[in-house]
Amino acid sequence: MKNMFIVFFIVILFDNCSAVFEKSIANASIDIILPADSLKTKEYTQQFYWEKVTGATRYRLQIAQPSFASNLIQSMVEDTIVTATSVSITLNPGEYEWRVRAENSGSETNYVTRKLYVLQTSFDTRPMSVTLPTSSTFITYSSGVRFTWNEVQGAEEYYIQIDTMTGSFITPLVDSISGSQFEATPVLKKRGTYKWRMYADSSTMQSQYSTTGYIQFAMDTASLSVPANNALNVGQSSNFTWTKPPSTNLIGSEQLTYTINIYNSNTATAPVTTFTFVGAETGLVAFNSTYKGQVLYWSIVVTDSYGVSSMSTSRNKFTLAP
Repeated sequence: MKNMFIVFFIVILFDNCSAVFEKSIANASIDIILPADSLKTKEYTQQFYWEKVTGATRYRLQIAQPSFASNLIQSMVEDTIVTATSVSITLNPGEYEWRVRAENSGSETNYVTRKLYVLQTSFDTRPMSVTLPTSSTFITYSSGVRFTWNEVQGAEEYYIQIDTMTGSFITPLVDSISGSQFEATPVLKKRGTYKWRMYADSSTMQSQYSTTGYIQFAMDTASLSVPANNALNVGQSSNFTWTKPPSTNLIGSEQLTYTINIYNSNTATAPVTTFTFVGAETGLVAFNSTYKGQVLYWSIVVTDSYGVSSMSTSRNKFTLAP
């Protein structure tokens, strides 16, 4: 018990002393890279970027409008802690003061403060900035695709356009969202690869389009049930069972086709035989006598009514009865 107390005391002592031994950054300074002091810009989305401070573990960024002075401040637009040395923030037109400092668990630098002026622009020149999906090509197994975006000042509605790869947005699927909302989840009616873009509308003008992104709505796989992996003495004629893909991947009451591939090894590239079942999660699989006693492997590929197929499941090993 005495030894356990000593170990516990040492751990607590080390944890409490870590802040003491951490290098003080109180006398360090931050070099600002972007934006320049008193910058006047028509760009609503600004990148705030500064040099790394040795010994810092985080940075506090604050943005006030129009100033931090107690007799002038109207609102604290941003007060955030980041571990990176840059962050992008979208601001409405106006006068701002922003500041950043470096911090660690035991000390902090002084703030470095800069002015920034975001100028009013015509609505049709304002950018549309989408935050989700985040990648240029977004792969999803869900029919509902979540979009989020930054506010475009003056917008009465936002529009999401989703089109086939060959449609050039001539007759796209369009979702209209109120100007007070900044997220939506359009539902795709068919699997495949699509392109999308967004814009804001002020009733008299349209903003710039967002960058064009791509969505690949893929067919998900099934899950193998019976025979289980390493099953023995499986009958020559047996009911194989599996579960359909997750409900989020399904479109209404669609009828799926399941192709069971049988292999003679776990590395074989071509099946020795196949069985196909439509609209069911079980089926009778019958082997001829040449397969008696053999070690075999099975997997499934799922195909929807438009011919879009899933990746193959992993293979379950089984042995037929002699």
